[in-house]
Formats: sequence, C-alpha cells, structure tokens
Amino acid sequence: MGCVQTTQIYIENHYEKTIQHDSALTGRAWLEELLNSNENRIKNNLGMWKHVFRHLVDVLEKKGGIGNTRHLRSADQVAIFLYFAVTNLSNRKVAERFQKSGDTISKYFHRVLEALTCSAVYNTYIKFPDSSSPVPEFIKDNKKYFPFLKDVLGAIDGRHLLVRPPADQRARYRDRKEQTSQNLLATCTLDMLFCHVLSGWEGSASDSAIFADARKHDFKVPPGKYFLGDAGFPSCRELLVPYRGVRYHLREWQQGNKRPLNAKELFNLRHSSCRNAIERIFGIVKKRFKIMREANEFPIHFQGQIASAICVLHNFIRIHDPDDVIEPDPEEAITNGSPTSVEPTIVGISVQEVTQAALRRDKIAMDMWRQYQAYLNK
Repeated sequence: MGCVQTTQIYIENHYEKTIQHDSALTGRAWLEELLNSNENRIKNNLGMWKHVFRHLVDVLEKKGGIGNTRHLRSADQVAIFLYFAVTNLSNRKVAERFQKSGDTISKYFHRVLEALTCSAVYNTYIKFPDSSSPVPEFIKDNKKYFPFLKDVLGAIDGRHLLVRPPADQRARYRDRKEQTSQNLLATCTLDMLFCHVLSGWEGSASDSAIFADARKHDFKVPPGKYFLGDAGFPSCRELLVPYRGVRYHLREWQQGNKRPLNAKELFNLRHSSCRNAIERIFGIVKKRFKIMREANEFPIHFQGQIASAICVLHNFIRIHDPDDVIEPDPEEAITNGSPTSVEPTIVGISVQEVTQAALRRDKIAMDMWRQYQAYLNK
C-alpha cells in the first residue's frame, strides 16, 4: 500500500468521521413525544403510564439523588433505564434510540440503578410486614381461609433468572436445568407487593440454602406469623409448608377435577391456592419487564442489583397505580411447587421447632377439614 493511500485512510478514520447519532428525533424529543401522545405508547415502551413515570422521576430526584446534567435531564435518565428493562435490547440499540454514545447510556443506566436500590428508595417500597399488619383481605373475606390462615403474612419462593456469567464462573451459576442463572429469593404479601428480596445467588444454590442465609440475617418474622412456602422449603417457625407426598400443585387439582379425600389433601389444596400470589407476582414482573425473563449483557456483579431494582419498580407501579393490572403468563401464574418429597434440612432449625411447626399445620388442617365436612353435610 502506497504512502498516499495510507495517509488517506488515516484521514478518513481520524478527521473525516461520519457522525453516528444524527437522527432528528433525539432521545429527548422521543420522550417528549411519548409524554404528549397516546397513553399506550409510553406504556408499551417504558412499562408504565405517564403520571406514574413523572412521579417516579420526582421520587428518584428527591430520594435517589439523580438530577439534570449537561447531557441528560432526569426524565431522560429514567427513560433509559426503563427502556432497557422493558425491551432488554443491547447497549448499542438503546444508544441508537436515545442518540447518545454507548458510554453515556451505560453511565446513566447505572446511575438510575443506584438510585432505585439506595436505602432511601428501596426501604420505602420494599417493606417487611410487622406484627401489626392486618389480616390480608384475600384471607379475611374468604371462609376457606379465615380464620385458619389469619396469621399468614404472604408467600415465599425462589425464581431462576437467566444470566451470562464469565466462562470461569459458569459452573457456579448452572442450575438443575443446565442453564446459567441466578436464584432470586423473594417474599410477597397476598396483595402482590414484594416485601423481602434476596438476589444475586448462583443458580446452583437451592431455595432452602438461600432461605437459611436470609433467616440468619434479616428475615425476621414476628412471633405467631408466617409465610407460605412450597415443599422445597423446610418446616419451621417462619414458614408453613404443605404435606409432602400428598398432591398440592394447583395444576394437579385442575387436571384431576376431584374433591380432597382427607385433611391433608384439603390443606394442600388451600395452601397452594393461597400461595399462588408469589407465582402471579413473578409472572407479572416477567411479562412487564423483559430483562427479567432473558439474559442481558450487563456484568454478572450487577445482575442481583438489577433484579432488586425491578422489584422496587413493580411495587412502585402497584402502589401508585393499583388499576394498572397485568395478567401474568399462564405458565408463571400456576403454582408448580417443588418435585421433591424429601424434607429439606437447614442448620439452625431444631427438632423441637420442626415438631411445633408440624403440630401447627396439623391443627390448621383438621380445623379446615371439620369445616369442610360440615359444609358437605349441610
């Protein structure tokens, strides 16, 4: 290659660059268009209605520390994060949408991520129930559950979210389905608000192992209260689990179309139906935010933080716009439970505690059965 050609290539690459982001519809203009056009457009692109979006920006400015910069307004920064969460597009495609460099897009995504998970915002929207929490309406208004389950605070379960870890860490993140995932442990109230989230665990970790860690640290249930867990969790003071070796999946009851034959089957049926709130909340979140059902390109050490931020967003939408109801995917909305019939054991649970939890369950089951028999006789 001659000297003249080499010089020409150098000039083209370093002095005559073609402007990449030259669209007339800048990110700011696009957001303004969404905010001033049909409501469905902003809902489809950012996952929430206009008034909820504006309120979210206001909260993150006041409590999360974000603010207008020379390059982007607060609203633009929040829109970048939501667009990522709803579409799970690559950084390059989001950069094209907002007409900014990839570095700028990444910078403000992480700024909003930090704002959503800072204590001032997170603790406002993810709250653990206390002893004064009222009986959930779902239970109080249904004779099948009240007064038997009046001390239920909510439901607990783990969910595997797909991730792309570095090659040297893939073994730790490989789950029982041979996929690489993180295991998100979450509890929710029966009106489907997240109240405790433990994210970032490798896919190889079981629900019971993650629960053991949570129980040792910040999972403090008020005396006399408990959450509903499936058969993958241990029987203990904080949890009410189904009878093992007895059918309890909602899918089994729907397909069988039979009445329960004894107290254990009746208990498992009602337990499964009540615990279905945790399945529905995961189904809603995955349907609204694509980033929760597909692997994304962000580094593995941010994956847990992203999951926590999405849980905050779910609660924010549900609190500030309770009419924004999304029907979850049918597969996510049905309790699948755990295939094991073996009692999981964790360190810190004594034989006495397991016995007391079993007695509590037996009493509830027998009370339900007596009421059920009286109903059938009448």
